Amino acid sequence: MTTKKMAARVLASALLSAALASQGGTAVAQTPRTNHTSMEVHAAAPMAQATADVWKRHIDAWGKRDLDAIMSDYRENAVLVLNNQTYEGRPEIRKVFQRLFEIFDQGEQRVDTPTIKDRLVYITWHFTSRGQQTLFGTDTFVVEDNAISYQTIASPLFDKYPVPKAP
Repeated sequence: MTTKKMAARVLASALLSAALASQGGTAVAQTPRTNHTSMEVHAAAPMAQATADVWKRHIDAWGKRDLDAIMSDYRENAVLVLNNQTYEGRPEIRKVFQRLFEIFDQGEQRVDTPTIKDRLVYITWHFTSRGQQTLFGTDTFVVEDNAISYQTIASPLFDKYPVPKAP
């Protein structure tokens, strides 16, 4: 990925965060974490709290590498877009997470404090593979009826560690 593309992604991420904050986005507290440990999540508004509950359950399952628990967070027809590649439905998303576990078990990840506004969760994260540089990434989740309907993931990490689409 070119420096220009990465700069555009970082800028888009910053603008989304700023827009959410200017619209009264709920700041969410988290316990500092390394190596995928649990984080504490609190939100003020009822819809934001329901979204925060899904987020907490999801990130806890991620830390435990509990694929079944992660899949229970997604609607049957959920859509995940990873670096412009679309995965639809739980079976395809499950394969993505199997690969993500392989990738992220090769280093250290730090997730910054999420931004939660109504049905939206936005995170930034940093991944350092063993002996390598740290790469930045973002995820955006849309939660509907206590489950993730849509997720986007963007990072130059996946140029280095591709997540192929199943045939």
